[in-house]
Amino acid sequence: MATYVNNLRLKEIATGDESGTWGTSTNTNLELIADALGYATEAVFDSDANKTTTVANGAADAARAMYYKATGSATLSASRDLTILPNDMSRVMFIENATTGSQDIVIKQGSGASVTIGTGKVRLVYLDGAGSGAAVIDSMTDAVVSDSFQVAGTTPTITIGDGGAEDTKILFDGNAQDFYVGLDDTADDFIIGLGSAVGTTPIISLTEAGAITLKGTVTTDDSPMALTLQTAETDLALNDVIGKIDFQAPDEAAGSDANLVAAGIEAVSEGDFSSSNNATKLSFKTAASEAAAEKMALSSAGNLTVTGTVTDAAGAIRAIPVNTEASTYELVAGDVGKVINSGGTVTVPASIFSAGDVITIFNNTAGSLTITCSAITTAYKAGTDTDVDSVTIDTRGVATILFITTTLCVISGDLG
Repeated sequence: MATYVNNLRLKEIATGDESGTWGTSTNTNLELIADALGYATEAVFDSDANKTTTVANGAADAARAMYYKATGSATLSASRDLTILPNDMSRVMFIENATTGSQDIVIKQGSGASVTIGTGKVRLVYLDGAGSGAAVIDSMTDAVVSDSFQVAGTTPTITIGDGGAEDTKILFDGNAQDFYVGLDDTADDFIIGLGSAVGTTPIISLTEAGAITLKGTVTTDDSPMALTLQTAETDLALNDVIGKIDFQAPDEAAGSDANLVAAGIEAVSEGDFSSSNNATKLSFKTAASEAAAEKMALSSAGNLTVTGTVTDAAGAIRAIPVNTEASTYELVAGDVGKVINSGGTVTVPASIFSAGDVITIFNNTAGSLTITCSAITTAYKAGTDTDVDSVTIDTRGVATILFITTTLCVISGDLG
């Protein structure tokens, strides 16, 4: 009696059987072998339910094909199982999920492991044929491709991961060091790092908001993170830009000027580069209603050129700030570098000012004005060697207080 116990369910003719017809059976077996090496499609999901497909004994059947495309007339509403029988058949298959409804299908053979195939995806699997406990295994687990691997097409795509909560990576297995490019799914960061595990020694981290963090890997003293912008030019001339950083809002809905480069920093050559010259300035650009243009430059000689106004805590440099006080006033630290437009007695407090501090007093009255300096340890009237407790400023006169130390000042000007 013929049996069908092989993995392709071919007819095995018993000794002495089918005299005169064995050729027909053999030809059928050859055709089924050809089917097993080919492609077939089956509308197995004719309803929205789990399904079973069975490789027939000695007869043509879609599930015998090496490449099996599962389709169906039903629209699937949830993930569905597809069990391939018999469960003692061991073989390798490409299986495509071409069902309708954008649902996964789960490939099974018995109660063992299964493989899930996403909608529109193809998996290479093997059925272990272990009977009631048979398992379906992903054949590409730990697969190795030698030398080269190409993804062709007009929109080639490599997808890593299946949308679950998982860290994914591409590992570069080096001789001395390993590097990885991966997704830290917990932090939702894209990372390039040192090592083999995602999150281990990150070097470049990109958040879902587009923020980039660069971090060094060396922990010893004086080991900074370095970012170098290099030009590939081979003949740098005057005003060549070596590297730059621009700031722009290209998606601003207002359009026009709003979409231009708003600010930038450039390294610009100050002449032809040579074996003895690499003179370069830093150009700082800003915009108001224009493409960003240079507003400040730091030359190779260390000279700072500014087109606008330079200010410090006291106000604009070269424009002396004025503090108007109509009546008696005690000086404060914030008065350094200012003119006190005074209408009353001015008192110099102790231990407030530092060496080099300068304050100017303008007597904006029709009479004399007193500067009281008894609180400070030593106050000299310029041109004398006498410690004074007070001095007077002539009508509409100007006096300058120069602090030599915290406890010593000199007062000069239109003094009575």
